[in-house]
Amino acid sequence: FVSITTSNETHFEIAKCFLERGIHVVCEKPMCLSVQEAEELCHLAEEKHLLFAVTHTYTGYVMSKVMREMIQQGKIGNIVSVNAEYAQDWLLDELAPNMAPVNPSIWKTNPRFAGQSNCVADIGTHVANYVHFATGLKMRRLLATVDRFGHALELNANILVEYENGVRGAYWCSQIASGHLNGLRVRVYGDQGSLEWDQEQPEILRYAPKGEAVQILARGAGYLGNANGQSRIPAGHPEGLTIAIANIYRNFIHALLALREGGDPARYEFPTAQDGLDGIKFVQAVLQSAKNNSSWVELA
Repeated sequence: FVSITTSNETHFEIAKCFLERGIHVVCEKPMCLSVQEAEELCHLAEEKHLLFAVTHTYTGYVMSKVMREMIQQGKIGNIVSVNAEYAQDWLLDELAPNMAPVNPSIWKTNPRFAGQSNCVADIGTHVANYVHFATGLKMRRLLATVDRFGHALELNANILVEYENGVRGAYWCSQIASGHLNGLRVRVYGDQGSLEWDQEQPEILRYAPKGEAVQILARGAGYLGNANGQSRIPAGHPEGLTIAIANIYRNFIHALLALREGGDPARYEFPTAQDGLDGIKFVQAVLQSAKNNSSWVELA
């Protein structure tokens, strides 16, 4: 298989080239630059019976999987609200008085390489993917505002989401949030409790059952469920981003082996081409809403 970690505008042509030659693909997000391109890659992978993974890294953390498992088990009851954010400050210098770009990361900030979106495509897609992964909720529509501060692409976005079951969520993503390094935080509230995960403290999960004391659950502990089987090293020895990425690649490789040996690749979990397509639809809907005075936009 091939791993694509180049700039955004190259993903589609590279992925298409390998798929057409019968080679499985692992691709960085965003999967490509348009819904049409994403749909073509999905169709091609399906037609060729090839596996396609998109590296939404944070779903590879063990405690992310524990969160999903607990929600599926009804530990917080019926979901009533979702609050998620991804805050960074690495582009704070872009707010220079003359609004002149000062950060050299043109892969993210220059439309030639990044496409139509910076902040939402780069980190907002992680928020949307993580919430769907953890809760199973599917977006019906959204409304959004984006802030460009005189630059070509957005540096900040606020998004209100309505899911198919009528529940609503609030997302915020920013690259100019002073004091935040890589703050992906997801809070899921149910009628029987809540769960909260913080990427900067990935070894723990905050569980607040209704009417009881808040519990801090730790990776590797014996009281966790099947998801704990994804742990690589003993409890108390912190796993990090590289392990989360490795979990995605490990599952992808196991799926490849299963496919080769006539087994069921669906047994092995990783973000798929469909997740990549959903991410592109999310980005396009955010930009469309912001352009149209923050009106509601339906997600097909």
